[in-house]
Amino acid sequence: MLPSDWPTKTQVQALVELIVPLFFFAAIVCRYTGTKGGDPKGYLNKILEYQESNFSQLDRTYLPVLDQLLIDQEEEVTEAWLSTFRGFVGSIVILESPLSAISLGRLLQIPQKQVKGRLDSLHSILNFPDDEDVPIRLLHFSFRELLSSTHRKLESHRLEVMSKPSGLRQNMCSLSGLGTLRSEIDESTVTNSLPPGLQYACRYWVDHLEQDWKHINEGDTMYILLQTHFLHWLEAISLIRETNKCVHILERLQT
Repeated sequence: MLPSDWPTKTQVQALVELIVPLFFFAAIVCRYTGTKGGDPKGYLNKILEYQESNFSQLDRTYLPVLDQLLIDQEEEVTEAWLSTFRGFVGSIVILESPLSAISLGRLLQIPQKQVKGRLDSLHSILNFPDDEDVPIRLLHFSFRELLSSTHRKLESHRLEVMSKPSGLRQNMCSLSGLGTLRSEIDESTVTNSLPPGLQYACRYWVDHLEQDWKHINEGDTMYILLQTHFLHWLEAISLIRETNKCVHILERLQT
């Protein structure tokens, strides 16, 4: 049972200031704090804490909800959950027209029981009726904007990491001889020369390119990157022991 003096006048005033002019934010707050089996007081505190950060208004609206979804997962299944979330929510976001729970399950080849379970955890950002034949819709179109914005930021950062002077370059580990075997290079040397952010970019830049359905055109940033750093990328892939994936990555790139 929640106390009668909750939320406090200060919290209510803070929420009123946040809601104007983003009235849809009120619906997200109500759905989020009212999550069955959740902690309303803790959820509201999290929302208000995010408002004091340097995030954009869009981020402050959705990140508390998405952060909570991740916290609720067991650590050993976090990666699997993230993959499922991307596939399920991503499909809803990019559909040309909304589909019902039944149709979405058939499209994604997911049993209806699993579809319902996933929808229940996303009630704060999705609008879905009890009738499984009625289309599922985003609670507000701004969520699509958030995902697109996040993806663009990640893509831009990835290109920047690979292109800057400390990124892809010849002889990244400053080896003394060109014929040095990978087995002769100390792991700490590779880690210091290729930090995790650069390694991630080298592994997954084609994945992000595919997700964005973007073509590489002569003169654009990706074209120039390939023109300048393709051999350096091959060197980096070898250093992080991912050479066996090169052919597959390049086939996807060509496609």
